[in-house]
Amino acid sequence: MAANVTPTEWIPSWSANADTITVPIASFPELTSGEANATTGDIRKIMYAVNEQLWSAWSALAAANRTTKMTMTKSSSANATTGVLTHVYTWTFNNTVTTQDVANEA
Repeated sequence: MAANVTPTEWIPSWSANADTITVPIASFPELTSGEANATTGDIRKIMYAVNEQLWSAWSALAAANRTTKMTMTKSSSANATTGVLTHVYTWTFNNTVTTQDVANEA
């Protein structure tokens, strides 16, 4: 089966028109409305929630159904002394040289 690259496959309830992308906060289980607030929110929590959602979607796919021109890895480590858990998300994109656009999956 070919990789499904449509946004709704990766982020639930994604919608868009010519000018606006709309994604409900509920599409990101790790994010609350307070953390996403435009004036009092926390960009770190937003980025963590987005990466965690995309990682969840990526890792839930069978290997044969994953994208090959865009790949993702996640590593986690725990520091027993400080009690801090560190997550590293790595995205890799294969771009075409002439357009610097993500290469077609086909």
